[in-house]
Amino acid sequence: MECSRCGKCCFEPFYKHVGAEDLEDWKARDRHDLVEAFEKELRSKDRTNPEMARRGLAFHTCRFLKPESEGRFFCSIYEFRPVVCREFEVGCSRLCPNYQGKKKPRGA
Repeated sequence: MECSRCGKCCFEPFYKHVGAEDLEDWKARDRHDLVEAFEKELRSKDRTNPEMARRGLAFHTCRFLKPESEGRFFCSIYEFRPVVCREFEVGCSRLCPNYQGKKKPRGA
């Protein structure tokens, strides 16, 4: 299944996707800007993606989700994205429009 790049899997603030492994990796790779973005967002009550909010596209999305063209988005830190993002598989979650989970039978 191919990703449509709708960005729906990124409709959560950045800080929710970051783990200890990510922070260690970013420090080792001298990406202190990502560590600082995480720490700032964690402390802040404003966890909106400023660019997306300005465009009226989404309110609470990862701050590194960027619009590419009509209905398509990209990750501006793709090479350095958190582990949970790297492991995400198209269709594996209800967040994804390609989700094809099976409904439980009634009474189960």
